[in-house]
Amino acid sequence: MKTGNPLKLNTLQGRLLLFLILPVFCIIFLWGLVTFFYTRDAMLQQWNEAAVLKMQRAAHFIEMRMFRPVELIEVMFKTIPGGQSPLFNELITSALEDVAGVVAVSVASSSKDSSLGKGRRGMMGMGRHSMAMSRQKGDSYPHSRVMNISSPVYDTRAGGKTFTLRLELLDENGEAMGMVGITMEFSFLLGGLSSEGADWLESGKACIVDAEHRYVFHTDDSMEGRHALGDSGDALERAVQEKMRDHDHATVAGKGHPPETIAGFYKLSRIPWTMILYGSGEEILKPIIRYRNAFAASGVCLIGIILLLIRTHVVKLADQIRTLSLRAAEVARGNYGETIPITSRDEMGVLVESFNEMVTGLQERDMIRNSFGRYVDPEFARMLMRRPDAGKLGGQRKEVVMLMSDIRGFTPLVEKISPEITIEMINRYFSYMIAIIQEQKGIIVDFFGDAILVFFEPHPSSLETETIHKTIARAMRCAEKMQQAMKRFNARDKIDGVPPMEMGIGMHTGQVIVGNIGSESRKKYGIVGAAVNLTSRIQATAKGGEIVVSRPMFEQASETITVSRSFTADLKGVQTPVFLYAITTAAASEAAAAAAAEEEEEEEEEEEECDN
Repeated sequence: MKTGNPLKLNTLQGRLLLFLILPVFCIIFLWGLVTFFYTRDAMLQQWNEAAVLKMQRAAHFIEMRMFRPVELIEVMFKTIPGGQSPLFNELITSALEDVAGVVAVSVASSSKDSSLGKGRRGMMGMGRHSMAMSRQKGDSYPHSRVMNISSPVYDTRAGGKTFTLRLELLDENGEAMGMVGITMEFSFLLGGLSSEGADWLESGKACIVDAEHRYVFHTDDSMEGRHALGDSGDALERAVQEKMRDHDHATVAGKGHPPETIAGFYKLSRIPWTMILYGSGEEILKPIIRYRNAFAASGVCLIGIILLLIRTHVVKLADQIRTLSLRAAEVARGNYGETIPITSRDEMGVLVESFNEMVTGLQERDMIRNSFGRYVDPEFARMLMRRPDAGKLGGQRKEVVMLMSDIRGFTPLVEKISPEITIEMINRYFSYMIAIIQEQKGIIVDFFGDAILVFFEPHPSSLETETIHKTIARAMRCAEKMQQAMKRFNARDKIDGVPPMEMGIGMHTGQVIVGNIGSESRKKYGIVGAAVNLTSRIQATAKGGEIVVSRPMFEQASETITVSRSFTADLKGVQTPVFLYAITTAAASEAAAAAAAEEEEEEEEEEEECDN
């Protein structure tokens, strides 16, 4: 079976795919994006906090190394009494030279007459292990402490690889007692930062700038010749400059996803420098990138599985509905075919089961209509269908009771009235007669204008098979009720300008062929035989309002029949005269009268309800 194009919106599958799968896909996709961005932002926030903490540790590490010589000098001046100045100066110089990262130490003393500036100039001219002392021999420093530390001086003569700390030594009165100059390596300050958490240096570069954003030191050769942060026009450096105006520490991401470079800065607390670290965004954000890739892959797999499951069930559901639709079209054309297999017990399975029951009912209805005509009581028709040969063409010989009724003077009457009135009148008449015939389990063979041909055959009851005598009794009751109904018809449904009508009924019992007559495309349940023609002839002898029966029927039901008159008649097609009886039946008359009375009471009750 062709399933058609599932993408067409005029198909159920196409609409389900569009209005079910697409929204589900969009919801899952949007949920995944929201979840990813929320998780990513949380991870970035966590990373940013960790990065700031690492830079704080790195800054503390730099300051600790930078001020280790200063702390050493302060401890020495507080704990060692000033004695021989040259010896004390030697002790300071020797102690500072042993500090890691110190490349040169200079000590200069100043008298009360000497100026601080002169002492500084003298210090700048001193080399390693040199000392300039202006005090007299035998003089000594009093106990002094470091009261002020000058700003670091960038030593251009060292090629930008060192810096100098100048410390003024003040006495207890706050007067300058001397000056100590300590030259240290920048590489020492930045060395080993990765072990302190500044792991950016493993894949990036670092630099130090002063308060005016001028470079003090940098670790990357590509920055040679650079003087200030942002002088190259780099967007990331300018972004770092903007952040440094309002923040003491922060991280700034460059362009790209992930960013090509990430920068982080932290301002040192004890010296007007700012440490700036640069690293590869791909390396720094590697855990987040791995999470992103894993999340995307798992999301795609999850969506794919869900879409596959939904589409599988949608296609199955659409195929089942399409099968029902095609089968319904075949049933509409009269091709019932086989029942549809029930593959599930859900709502779809219930629908298929109901469809199969409907088709079975339609088949049964069509068989009733085709085999037994439209004028057979449905229950009686179902009973007939239970016979094995009910739907086959052909028949069998049976003794049945035949009844034929006809309106007297109907042909001259219809010539005087319009066709519309004729049809209206005959339809009303038939509605009375058909109801009575079906009530008595009679089978209408055909209508001949205003005439009706009916037969009654014995049928099995719940206890035993009906005898021909009981069948004759049913036929008698039917004939009597038909005559009573004719009187009600004249009383209630009389049409203006149309005189009352009378009906004659002829009845006969005899052997006929009973079965399906016609072809496979059109057939009906009927009777064939000479007895049928004889019944028609008997009916012609009945006067209006009479029931005329044949001698064979009279002989089988004489105990229940009251004869109003008997006579012989020469019938067409019959060589010898036929003895006939015009009869009445007390039981039938009483039953018909009771039924008429009951109907009249019902009508009176309805009229009273309408009046109320």
